[in-house]
Amino acid sequence: MGRQRALPVLHRPQSGPRAAGPRWQAARIAKSVAFQDPATRERIPDPNAEASFRASIPDPAEAERPPHAEVLALHRRLLALRQAQIVPHLPGARAISAHAVGEAAVLARWRLGDGSVLAIACNLGPQPASCTAAGEVLFEGMAGAAGALGTGRLPPRCCVAMIEPAQPGAGPDGLMMKGPG
Repeated sequence: MGRQRALPVLHRPQSGPRAAGPRWQAARIAKSVAFQDPATRERIPDPNAEASFRASIPDPAEAERPPHAEVLALHRRLLALRQAQIVPHLPGARAISAHAVGEAAVLARWRLGDGSVLAIACNLGPQPASCTAAGEVLFEGMAGAAGALGTGRLPPRCCVAMIEPAQPGAGPDGLMMKGPG
């Protein structure tokens, strides 16, 4: 999705180990390659300076311009999807499995409280990964990714979320319930 902000964050509030004083900062600086060259060191903004703080304040109008507007819309869509399709079924949910399915890919499954199964397949690598999942598509990071996943291939740099409905007669744990007798 690329860079989220046009402005760098130059200001870091002083708390925790960062507030330990000059010795901690000197040790951190000494280890950083960027700080080895005095000319480079002079160009690095002071994170405690008022000017650095002011330069790091985001412009709210920036969220309305490309590419930020598209990223914001995607995040809003994903949050709404989570609220509508997943959150109502979280009570009683438990993890089923999570497996690496490629060098930079994972498939994770959860049994939700209503007995349905949420599957999320994510491939952050540049190559396709061998992976299969099925169910109703909640989200696919690229058109056709869910279809490819159904045939055993997770495309590179994408994520797919699917939900398999609870099996008729299955309890919340996914096991078949027996009747009396």
